[in-house]
Amino acid sequence: MSNFLIVELAVLAFYISCLAYIIKKDKKMIFFFLSTTVYAIIFENLNILLSFGKEGSYYYNKNFKLFFFEVPFFVVFAWSIIMYTSLKMAKALKIVEKSLPFIASLLVLLIDLAIDVVAIRLGYWVWVGYRFDEGYFGVPANNFIGWLLVSFSFFYLDKKIKVKTNWLKYVLLPVISYLMFLAMFMPLIALDSVLLLDKMQEFFVFIVIFVVFIFSIKIGERKDKVDGFIYAMRFVFYLFGIYFIIAEKMYVENILLLLTSIMFMLIEIALIIGEKCVLARENFE
Repeated sequence: MSNFLIVELAVLAFYISCLAYIIKKDKKMIFFFLSTTVYAIIFENLNILLSFGKEGSYYYNKNFKLFFFEVPFFVVFAWSIIMYTSLKMAKALKIVEKSLPFIASLLVLLIDLAIDVVAIRLGYWVWVGYRFDEGYFGVPANNFIGWLLVSFSFFYLDKKIKVKTNWLKYVLLPVISYLMFLAMFMPLIALDSVLLLDKMQEFFVFIVIFVVFIFSIKIGERKDKVDGFIYAMRFVFYLFGIYFIIAEKMYVENILLLLTSIMFMLIEIALIIGEKCVLARENFE
């Protein structure tokens, strides 16, 4: 069995486990979860189509067996797991309701920062026009901007759109969210073209957007509790990255690959510990 098929089957198993967990313990999120799957199919395929042939575009390794058009199944399923667990974690933090789409999007980004650099070195996908020593260890800044905005669009509209028929909302949400993403992202691409930004300057744009997201988060009241399953689903991604950085000796190329991956996991751990401490204090009071 090829390494590519092993990854596909493993992520499928995690997806089914996550769906089973939702059906059993979080039924109100079933339509949300399934809608994120449709959303991932839409934006992944359209992003590949719209950026085809350009520097910073990407394509997936054809050694994967199962595809939704241009996108492997496992990528779509992984997106759903990341979106769902990010939202659940965000709801457990002491933030105001309006901050929820911002912190949830940052939690989505946190995982991408840890795994994208590993995936491209394993040959899962390729960023056109980028060497491993360019961008963020071979990943364009626009990828991270895209992750932030595409997840933010979905989280934001999920909170804003109120309809009596819940399933109808989640049928329409993927399309509406992608249109909102394009409305935010395309002006940035146009600005990039006009100013002729180089690969490093593009990262300054990303940092500005990142800072805006950070400062959009306001402290509030804790909303939900999160159980260990949610944390476990997320740690699989971090451990995947760290394992292959060590097993494939990617750290020899640049030790920062390992150190940053560990740092991102520690940030996640710090958030979990903080949430648990708040919960313990509330129970004590």
